[in-house]
Amino acid sequence: MTKAFPDEKLSGKDGTRFGLSTFSSSYTSHFYLSKYTKQSDYLSAISRVSYAGGGTYLGRALEEILTDQFNEERGLRPEVDGVPRILIVLTDGGASDDVSLPAKNVRDENIVIYAIGIGGYNLEQLKGIASSESHVYTLSTFTELEIFISTLTSSTCYEPRPASLNETIITDIEKDTYLYFSYKVKESSNLEISVVDLSGSTLVYVSRTNPHPSKFDNDFSFDLSQQKTKILIIPAQPIPDTRRKRSTDDDDELTRQIYVSVTSDTESAQFKIEANECNPLNCTEGTNEIPTTQPPTTHLSTTTGTYSATATTTTKKPTATPTTTTPKSSARVVIATKFVVVCFAMLITLLEIHDI
Repeated sequence: MTKAFPDEKLSGKDGTRFGLSTFSSSYTSHFYLSKYTKQSDYLSAISRVSYAGGGTYLGRALEEILTDQFNEERGLRPEVDGVPRILIVLTDGGASDDVSLPAKNVRDENIVIYAIGIGGYNLEQLKGIASSESHVYTLSTFTELEIFISTLTSSTCYEPRPASLNETIITDIEKDTYLYFSYKVKESSNLEISVVDLSGSTLVYVSRTNPHPSKFDNDFSFDLSQQKTKILIIPAQPIPDTRRKRSTDDDDELTRQIYVSVTSDTESAQFKIEANECNPLNCTEGTNEIPTTQPPTTHLSTTTGTYSATATTTTKKPTATPTTTTPKSSARVVIATKFVVVCFAMLITLLEIHDI
């Protein structure tokens, strides 16, 4: 996977970062997110990883990697930067210990988990580990892995960054690139999204079903880039799809995923994004977009302090073929398999070590 990133994409403020750990009966870290900034150094370090043998204690490895690799002192960027955190787990067998709770603890830290089974995998365990069924991949043999890597690299590059409700993220975006975010919302609630331009100007698109909303495929959009404060309110109403996510609490009502993308129509922009649930009785779906040809039609509630009402049409735009865009690749990825491998944009790979 590191071969897909030239040196200029592995260094600097927005460089992709990798970490690698392996596990069997024990857990071992081979390098952290802050260790290397050159492709040749990554490849050299990976070539020195050897087969250790032993059992498949994946649950224990997930507990270890959460504090060992996903650590700001070892290269993890702060959450406020809005950079995706990705863990890739590769295994060729079923775990010998419980993986459900350790995996949930990782996901609860807004870390996206990809689970890849090779050969003698346990499919139900993979589904229990991954962020969703769309994050589960299975291969028959290790020889298929090299071909599959390009698919995995593309998926992780475009992975929306899971964000917590009421979390403030301040980050930068360049023209013709997109940043993607996802929020979990109770089905009975609306999601109020606030994007404030700190420099430059942005465009915002929101969708209930498309992880990568764009001008041509969205449920709500904010096209008036010159307006510095952009508020969009979207209902998390039940709709028939397969993207329903786990709730963070077992006794909570079902949650829905809402996807947000932000792009810049200036050379670059810095913006702040926040989102929170609101009662549909107090906040009405729509935006605070103010047409330049008429006076504002929005107001703030004086009783609840919640933004309500609005202005522009909320009908979904017709779907068209989108233009090619480039995601901002600055995540952190960690890979986990019996042989943990890389940390991408912040990407960490946890691999089950085996003899190839």
